[in-house]
Amino acid sequence: MAYNQPQSQPMGYTTSPNLALNSAAPTPRLLHIYSKGMTHRHAEILDSDKQTPLYRIQVNSGGLFGSKPHVTVVNAASNALVGTVTFHSMSRKIDLTINEQPTTLSKSGIFTSVHEFRSSALAGSLKWKRDGLFSGGNMLFIDEKEQLFARFQASRSAMKKERKFELSPGVGGVLMDEIVVSGIAMVELMRRAAAAGAG
Repeated sequence: MAYNQPQSQPMGYTTSPNLALNSAAPTPRLLHIYSKGMTHRHAEILDSDKQTPLYRIQVNSGGLFGSKPHVTVVNAASNALVGTVTFHSMSRKIDLTINEQPTTLSKSGIFTSVHEFRSSALAGSLKWKRDGLFSGGNMLFIDEKEQLFARFQASRSAMKKERKFELSPGVGGVLMDEIVVSGIAMVELMRRAAAAGAG
């Protein structure tokens, strides 16, 4: 397939000529997530320089029956809609739209925390799974062959609002949008589960 890992690159890193990627990037690209305010209903994703806005996020946290979609992601430069996330009260499936393409994020099985969806960027299934048994909210973004495309790093401090997506060199374009929208969906899913447990 077009996105198979070249032999000269480190394990887990990928480049693809048909994804409009920056294949010259020698190191992972960090996208920094900063929440605004105490409610965490608004957030911004900045590029590696921690200055350039890439995405803006709005969370409608009024419960499952609140305003839909429950999460909206827009391009910070153009204000164009990148994606939406909608949860359901009677289903564990999560509806996503990414660049106007609908897809569903759902568990891979009953006894697993792995969630997957059909990617339009790579024409296959992509998955989020925990980064180890004691992940603390950290996750890996992989394909069906366990090839790594991104990591999500949760904040280690309750007071520190910064979280990160670490993208493998060469990842960008539509695939980056898919990582961000599906990743934010997973973060909101974990937040809702924690809130339900605390209640």
